[in-house]
Amino acid sequence: MKYTISIKRTSGILALLLAMVTAVLALVACTENPAAEPAGDDTGRTIEIISPADGATVPPGDITVTVQVTNFKIVDKQGQADVPGEGHVHFYLDVAPPTAPGKPAIPASGVWAHVSGTSYTFKNVPEGTHTIAVELVNNDHTPLNPPAVYEITVNVSSQGPYGGGYAGSENITPPANTGGSNYGY
Repeated sequence: MKYTISIKRTSGILALLLAMVTAVLALVACTENPAAEPAGDDTGRTIEIISPADGATVPPGDITVTVQVTNFKIVDKQGQADVPGEGHVHFYLDVAPPTAPGKPAIPASGVWAHVSGTSYTFKNVPEGTHTIAVELVNNDHTPLNPPAVYEITVNVSSQGPYGGGYAGSENITPPANTGGSNYGY
């Protein structure tokens, strides 16, 4: 009988230790960010499109794309010699970003721009689904190694995200004035 109690006590202690280890591992897992990470490399250089949002519906016309860059200095030295940790951004509309090492990240055709800033406006974008991509590049337009590319898809529609148009456009019907003096209609 004593032998059985001893086994039960040892089993209980082992179960308690196993539960504690499991709890600690679960706590560590909860502190990690499961969200998608910006494109980048092991040096901490990253690029991410922060506007418009992936999957957004935007009106036809001009679309301004804004990026966030970390651990990489954006400079106006396009076409000059490479300096580690600095360069500029290439913006692409419906064009796959070229990422071949040592070759300029300039597509053979399509809509793209090289910018020494963190935003660019594509002009006269028609209705439809469009892919927007951005890439960090060296001063001589070559991609980083490994490449830092970030891509989103936007829906361009005159109907707006909910099918009712956009504020300021002609196809919006304002709500009826239900009283009060501050409606301005």
